[in-house]
Amino acid sequence: MISGRVFGGRIFDIQRREKVILPCVIAFIVAMTLLAFSETLGMFILVAVIAAAGHAFLVPSLFAYVLDLVGPSRDRRSGG
Repeated sequence: MISGRVFGGRIFDIQRREKVILPCVIAFIVAMTLLAFSETLGMFILVAVIAAAGHAFLVPSLFAYVLDLVGPSRDRRSGG
């Protein structure tokens, strides 16, 4: 997951956030499907690698996407 976060910064600079989110969600779907059919240690390790890679790219891209949607921050509590 740590190496995914390191390389993820470069990918976010090159690609749009929307293009990163969909493959990460697909990685989670694949990981959970494999988990349902896993019986060996190797399969569990493969599921962990796929899920960690999906999580390492998905969470920062979602945070950045939400911050892009919100726009510049304003103090909304002061009423002005």
